[in-house]
Amino acid sequence: MAAIERDDGRVVAVEVNLAPTRERRLDITVVLLLSSLEGPAALPELPLVSAVTLAEISVCPLVARTDAERAARQAVLQQP
Repeated sequence: MAAIERDDGRVVAVEVNLAPTRERRLDITVVLLLSSLEGPAALPELPLVSAVTLAEISVCPLVARTDAERAARQAVLQQP
């Protein structure tokens, strides 16, 4: 990672090198749709899940507006 500075010393941009890696963090959307992915080839070699994603997953059924919606969300979370 390298910062790009102006003449007055203020940072105006940061370059980030995203070199190929076997690790990738999975977003909540990917976690919830795991059963619909086309096998392990669709995932990084080493999938990671953040604490924020785990929190989102645990809250998902709690914020449902109806019992039917809550049950549907819970069913998605309990899929093998």
